[in-house]
Amino acid sequence: MTVVGSLLSPEQKPDFLSSLSKEYTRLKDDFTNKKSAKQYLSFAKAQENKVKIDWAGFKPVAPTFTGVRAFDNQDLADIVPYIDWGPFFIAWELHGKFPQILEDEKVGEVAKKLYNDAQDLLRQIVKEKWLRPRAVIGFWPANSDGKDTIVVHTPAGDVRLECLRQQIKKAPVNRISPWLTL
Repeated sequence: MTVVGSLLSPEQKPDFLSSLSKEYTRLKDDFTNKKSAKQYLSFAKAQENKVKIDWAGFKPVAPTFTGVRAFDNQDLADIVPYIDWGPFFIAWELHGKFPQILEDEKVGEVAKKLYNDAQDLLRQIVKEKWLRPRAVIGFWPANSDGKDTIVVHTPAGDVRLECLRQQIKKAPVNRISPWLTL
């Protein structure tokens, strides 16, 4: 019988609600009793654990412009090489890293077929111009406030971006910049 039918039936409703309540209690208890493998740091400890960057030895690449720039009518073929196929396979419930998933012992054959079908459709989309890619990007000078806030300096005034600190305990990593791991 359907949920609605069970709720509308005076005979079935009490048993249905009772079994539903028991099931939700069991689910809640299972969730509560689940042991997390993750260890968390206090917020203060996480703040102390921020990435240490050797700014004296770091030479950032300067953008070719600051402010806002719009991109309109880009060629789809130029964008195709930048597609992140990971979410595509996850949506199809095929978990694994791309392109290794194509050679996976268990799902490789299905992943290859799906990927090849997607490539065929993508070629058609590009050839027939089904989509019109458009984007807007912006670059402004920015800096940290020394804590967890990024301050972006725009012509209209400063914009403060609050960043949550990662609080999961991790193995120490020797880094001199966020882009280079030693």
